[in-house]
Amino acid sequence: MKQKSRGARGIVDKFRRKHIAKMRVNLIVRQLRPRSKSSVSNYFLILSIVGLLWYTLHWKRTANEVTRSRHSLGHYIVNKNLEDNSNVQQLANEYDRSNDVHEKRYPKDLGQEDDDPFNRGKLKRDRKKLKLAEESPIESEGRKVHAKLEVPPERAVGNEPIILVWKAMEYQMKHYKEHLEYISPPECGGCKVTTNRKLVRECAALVHFNSPDLRKFLDVPDPKTRNPNQLYAFWSRETPAKTYHFGDVLKDPRFDSIFNLTINFRPDSDIVDYFGNIQYELTVFHEKQKSNWFEKMMTRKSGLAIWAVSNCNNTHGAAERMKYAMKLINSGLKMTTYGTCFNNRFKGSDLVKEMQRHKFYISFENSIHCPDYVSEKFWRNGLRSSAVPIVWGPTKEDVIKVAPVNSFIHAEDFKSPKELVDYVNYLDRNDTAYREYHKWRFQPLDESTPYEDIIPTHRSTLCRLCKKVTDKHLTRKTVPSVYNWLYKTGFVDDECLKS
Repeated sequence: MKQKSRGARGIVDKFRRKHIAKMRVNLIVRQLRPRSKSSVSNYFLILSIVGLLWYTLHWKRTANEVTRSRHSLGHYIVNKNLEDNSNVQQLANEYDRSNDVHEKRYPKDLGQEDDDPFNRGKLKRDRKKLKLAEESPIESEGRKVHAKLEVPPERAVGNEPIILVWKAMEYQMKHYKEHLEYISPPECGGCKVTTNRKLVRECAALVHFNSPDLRKFLDVPDPKTRNPNQLYAFWSRETPAKTYHFGDVLKDPRFDSIFNLTINFRPDSDIVDYFGNIQYELTVFHEKQKSNWFEKMMTRKSGLAIWAVSNCNNTHGAAERMKYAMKLINSGLKMTTYGTCFNNRFKGSDLVKEMQRHKFYISFENSIHCPDYVSEKFWRNGLRSSAVPIVWGPTKEDVIKVAPVNSFIHAEDFKSPKELVDYVNYLDRNDTAYREYHKWRFQPLDESTPYEDIIPTHRSTLCRLCKKVTDKHLTRKTVPSVYNWLYKTGFVDDECLKS
């Protein structure tokens, strides 16, 4: 009887404990529940839950990145075949530098060309990251690659020449800490690049970029009161066809004649801002060719021609190139098309591989006969992707000045779009004739030019400016008119500036 009573008491105690626990939970819930059903209380409750979820997910992602980084570093050290652990820290530092050689480029939108250098639309949208350019250092015998853009320890920080970027491309200004705040390597002169305008009196050079919002940035120091030892550099990267509509701003007397240097893609500028060049393309190719890259690319080519374009008619040249491209398609050219002009955004993860799958790239510029304008469409999308560029826009003479010999097809060499299509189809059937357009890749490297002077990035451009600044034998000059230099020099006809 006693045992039965004890069993009943146990059941009651268990029930009592459950009931007490339930009461405690209800009490906690009541305390957390908003005291009124007002929208404000509900809003803050939802906000707290969202914040908790974000913190949890962000912590998990960060932890995964750290883990991957540690695994990569471990793999890097193991591959070095260390006999002991004495140099582990040295290798860790070396690994960090090897992952910070090039500037981090902002990826293009899927299936788009680089027709928006100011990135007005692109900055408003999140997008998948595409590797559209070489982001790995290329090192070959005789050419040293300088890993991290930093001042050497033996150089006293604070004594370096200052390059003040007063205005740059919009995405660079938006992310200025990443793109415009650093110390250039000693090979460039060790200049401090900054956007800090408080250093305007101390800087050795001031850089001003030509952009649609130029009028807001005419607040440059008065040339009558500026430091007479300073160099003012005018930087313009886009085709004159796209900047001409706001070019009148350059005529402002406070601005037009204050510059000492020009930075541009034109070879007659004081500092050439490359979209690409032969030596860089050869350097990239020779490094890839160590793994028989060229033959691998040739076996993958299942498509004929490809074009990614999103500027359909913003300029006269853009509208005309669309007309010409449609004539090619109507004449029988099998063209894979991407971009908003064709309402077909690339949905894959790697647009470069898609370009490499094709034999030809439609390298049509957004302008006609603008002096020396041969953009990344030719270099990156065409040559670097193992495709032969079909060029339209620049004059053939301008392309020949910068391109490898027999590396491209120019539309103006053909009497009609049909004749061009027939020739492309002939090359598609004749592999020997097609490979003739790739022979330039196998010429020897000329390594006399330092690597930092051939890589097509804005840091390389500012590196060359730093060399000018630190050149004790530099002859100072003043550009009489940047407007005349940009819009009235080197034009073969009036096609470029047509509206």
